[in-house]
Amino acid sequence: MPRSEAANQRIREERREHILDASALVFARKGLAATKIADIAEASNISQGLIYRYFVNKEEIFTALIERALDATASIAQAALKQSGSPLAKLHWLLENFFSGMWEQPEYAQMIMQALSSDTTPEEVNMLVAKHISPIIKAFYHLIVEGQACGEIIADDASMLTFMVLSCLQGTIRGMLHQELLPKPVGPPNPEIIIRMLKA
Repeated sequence: MPRSEAANQRIREERREHILDASALVFARKGLAATKIADIAEASNISQGLIYRYFVNKEEIFTALIERALDATASIAQAALKQSGSPLAKLHWLLENFFSGMWEQPEYAQMIMQALSSDTTPEEVNMLVAKHISPIIKAFYHLIVEGQACGEIIADDASMLTFMVLSCLQGTIRGMLHQELLPKPVGPPNPEIIIRMLKA
């Protein structure tokens, strides 16, 4: 009995997701410029011809992965604003979930860092980053201002505190990529360290 159109669509979606999952590890390891469709085909165990049925080129795959990562990150930031509890508790929740995602899927964090720092980043990716980063920054700033208003967070300039938190996040991503240089292995990043920096 032939498969239904719904079944065919499900198979196409599953295969597309499989290609993306395999590609993430390749891009994280080699970077966009050095990655070839042949590398992605090998990692996903799918022929190059079949990959081209789903994506025009490697840039389209990279863009889809960045969008996936940024969507998830922006969703966490918006969810933090809706959490119950004090502003500091919401910040702790936000950092904890950011760090958890970085730790469980470091390849996505690494790709975002590549997108932010590489001259070969497609313009569409730059636009995606600009679109998604703004609400994430605003979420941190909003919670810091709220925390200052109720006396939970130190009374330094809120923009500077937001800048410092974002710098810590960026540094944490870079640090995770070089853990082998540490004297001993570490577990997932601890949000409490940043919270102590902010706490009044």
